[in-house]
Amino acid sequence: MARCKVDCAKSPSLAKILRKLRKKYRHIESDLAKIVRNIEEDYTYNCNAARPPKRKGKIEYWKYDVGSTDLQRSPRNCFRVVGAFLDPEEEGKERTLYLILMWFKGDKQDDISEEEVADAVAKLREVLTQGELQEAPEPPDQNSN
Repeated sequence: MARCKVDCAKSPSLAKILRKLRKKYRHIESDLAKIVRNIEEDYTYNCNAARPPKRKGKIEYWKYDVGSTDLQRSPRNCFRVVGAFLDPEEEGKERTLYLILMWFKGDKQDDISEEEVADAVAKLREVLTQGELQEAPEPPDQNSN
């Protein structure tokens, strides 16, 4: 089984989408939280996992089905969420899958463009980089005598 850690809190693109979806689907975040454990157990199979063909030098991303308690429909007929890995696969190392995009299947075609994924990943990397810079300790002020 292919295990990973799932992060659904850091992506600014996903946060923006969830704010919009929450207006219509009140339980969207709890529905999304329900699948996180399943994805962590086996990201290659659970939740109807689908991976677009791997292209050299492109981002590795996966798509998953998400059910809806608001719509009372099966996961196949509700939402799709996309998660991307920022790090290459290494033997024995657990990677983090960042959930970056989500949509209602009734509103959008079932496929997502490479450009949409690349844009969401770029925004995520920017947020992660800013977070690392803010966490760095500031040097002491030498003029405070």
